[in-house]
Amino acid sequence: LGASAAASKAPAKAVAEVPSQAATKARVESGDGVPFFQERFGCRDDGAAWSAYRELVQYSRLRIFEAGEGPELSRALAYSLAEQTANVSEILQCNVGIIAGYHLLARHSVAIADDWRAYSLLQLALIWVFTLRNANRVPSEASREWFTRSDHLIHEIRTLRRRLSKHRARWVAQLPQVSPNFRQPGLRIGIVSVCAYPADHPLELKTLTPENRVLYAQRHGYGLHVHRLHPLPDQGVHVQHAKLALMAEYLKSGAYDWVAWFDCDSIMMNLDKTLDSIIQRYAEHPTKKRRQRHSSKSAAGPPAERLSSERRGRRTASSGGAAATREG
Repeated sequence: LGASAAASKAPAKAVAEVPSQAATKARVESGDGVPFFQERFGCRDDGAAWSAYRELVQYSRLRIFEAGEGPELSRALAYSLAEQTANVSEILQCNVGIIAGYHLLARHSVAIADDWRAYSLLQLALIWVFTLRNANRVPSEASREWFTRSDHLIHEIRTLRRRLSKHRARWVAQLPQVSPNFRQPGLRIGIVSVCAYPADHPLELKTLTPENRVLYAQRHGYGLHVHRLHPLPDQGVHVQHAKLALMAEYLKSGAYDWVAWFDCDSIMMNLDKTLDSIIQRYAEHPTKKRRQRHSSKSAAGPPAERLSSERRGRRTASSGGAAATREG
């Protein structure tokens, strides 16, 4: 009887009035998500942009591996992804579609022997899997519709990691040695975290993490922004997804050369090691370009980072719960 009663009430929700802006804000702050919360598991087709994108992905899936149309479709899909990911909030309307696009491009890269690019694209796809608030996996129905699965992504990432391990070891061996406490004069670095836990939350992170961030930022002269409340409640973005829009806001501000994101559950254990030393070793030297020329696996196509940032003037490098993004 309980199940029947619940089912009989379902249509009433479907015809409910559109909530006001204040109601939406309250819903976001309480953690219930944005109005199209359930729809983000698939892809909204109420706009021409997403409809055209869906058609491109479906057609590319059939023809992208052919010698004639493959290169052109790969470029078209890459540029379309750059357009569709330009607005972080809108991506939540079609998470699975974005995942499928990156996944398809990755498989095409493997087919043309560009394993480094494929590996980066799979990582991008996995990032968007994490925006799905359902145990971090693509729902079965959407998976069948878009021909992408979380377990396939993970399996392909592991396969490529094993294949590229020797190439990566040679690349790491070429990296310059940089002092752990290296600080580049004039380099503006900002640290951003969101620790918006409820006051009665049992985890101590809401207190421990901000204190840890202050100690680290003050020691090295970094800008610090630890948000203890939802940072963008008026933009209709769930607090778990706010990091993307928030990073974009700090990048657009022009206040920093690099903006580093750290999840609230990550703690700085070595307070002496600077972000400058990491940037200098991995991003500010010619070896990075040599890596792409040195391996035949990485010679074709632009770096994967360009697919989501080439039209926004940003480059991103990430590891675990931290990410560093540079303007320019």
